[in-house]
Amino acid sequence: NLRKQRISLNEVLTKDEKEAHEARMENRRRQKQAKVRKLPTYIVSGRLVCADHNEAMKIGRVKLYNCPNRKCENRNLRLGPVDN
Repeated sequence: NLRKQRISLNEVLTKDEKEAHEARMENRRRQKQAKVRKLPTYIVSGRLVCADHNEAMKIGRVKLYNCPNRKCENRNLRLGPVDN
């Protein structure tokens, strides 16, 4: 049975071998947890600056750039004309 084999293997391994094995297993677990980016990366992301306030524009809702200042006229710029 697989459980008995693992137990007997654990008894034979040295401390260094056990640590190396644990490190490999931890790396495998971390690789399985890798996050996949759901949102696309836009061309001007982080480079577009509001002309009135000299602050970086941020992507707000879907396909819109926003100035951090809420009363700014440069709110809700569509991505299409900016990125193309």
